Amino acid sequence: MKAGLSKTHLHERLRQKLDQNADHQLDSLVTQIENFVTDINERVESGLNTTGSDIDRFTTSLSQKLVSLDRQTDDWIDKAETAAKLMKSARLGWIRDGLFTLMIPLLVGALMSGIVGALVATLMLWTPPEPQPAPTPGAELTTGLGGLGQVLRHPPGSEVVPCPLRSGSGSICVRLPRENR
Repeated sequence: MKAGLSKTHLHERLRQKLDQNADHQLDSLVTQIENFVTDINERVESGLNTTGSDIDRFTTSLSQKLVSLDRQTDDWIDKAETAAKLMKSARLGWIRDGLFTLMIPLLVGALMSGIVGALVATLMLWTPPEPQPAPTPGAELTTGLGGLGQVLRHPPGSEVVPCPLRSGSGSICVRLPRENR
C-alpha cells in the first residue's frame, strides 16, 4: 500500500507541479500578450500621429502650391491682358503714329526754314544806323545789332539823380561830373 499511496501522492504532486507550471506559463503568456498588445497599440498610435502630421503637411503644402498657382495664373492673365491692350492700341493707333512720325520732321523743317528766312530777310533789309550826336558832352551812343535799341554810355563819375517835377514819365536824369559840364 505504501507503494500505492506514494504513487497517488506522486501523482498528485505531479499534477500540482503540472498545474503550477501551466499556471506559471499561462501567467507568462498573458503578460507577453499584454505587452504585445500594448506595443501594438503604441505603434498604431505612433503610426496614426505620423500619418496625421504627414497629412497635415501635405494639406499645407498643397494649399500653398494652389495659392502659388493662383498667383501665377493671375500674373499670366495680367500679362495677357496687357499684351492684348498693347496690340489693340498698336492696331488702332498706327495711322496716328505714322502721321506724327511724318509730320514732326516736316514741322521742324518748316519752322527752321521760317527762322532762317526771317534771319535772311532781317540781314538783307538791315541798314546801318545813322550816327546820332550824343545828347551830353562826353557820352557815347551805341546802337544794338540790327538797329534794335540804343545805349547811352556816360563818362565815369556820372550818377543817376531824381528828375525834377514835370520832366515826364519814363525819364532818367543823370548828373555829370564837374569837368564834363
